[in-house]
Amino acid sequence: MGRSVLVTGGNRGIGLAIAKAFAAQGDQVAVTHGSPVEGLPGELLPVQCDVTDTAAVDAAFTEIEDKHGAVQVLVSNAGITDDGLLMRMTEESFTRVVAPGFVDTDMTRALPDARRTEILGQVPLGRYASPYEIAAAVTWLGSESAGYIAGAVIPVDGGLGMGH
Repeated sequence: MGRSVLVTGGNRGIGLAIAKAFAAQGDQVAVTHGSPVEGLPGELLPVQCDVTDTAAVDAAFTEIEDKHGAVQVLVSNAGITDDGLLMRMTEESFTRVVAPGFVDTDMTRALPDARRTEILGQVPLGRYASPYEIAAAVTWLGSESAGYIAGAVIPVDGGLGMGH
């Protein structure tokens, strides 16, 4: 059996792509979700959890450890959209939002078309990332190949942050 992996917010979008990528490597993968979920691949262990509630997080870890053993890789993916310019964001908003650039998910598809067009105009590659491109970076970070990387934010952003 592979490692015990936990992906928060792993029931859709980027999190689901990450969870599937770890499972494809042979890892045992648990995913937290905030509301009832259907249609997850059978190899993923769904665990309902509000990641802002300490008691719920403790209970989720207990459930996962009972079924998969101690969590060896934690992907803190549960996210929100809180779109805005960095200089106008509050510290609370900044600390609450996922690091990747703009990714083609249900969350970003909910943005108005004019905003999506504006964003694409700022991305040097001229497109949104796919969730699988984010998953590739995350699974690499969770591998032995990236064993000496700690505390880094990897900008998978299509060049949006170049020069900053």
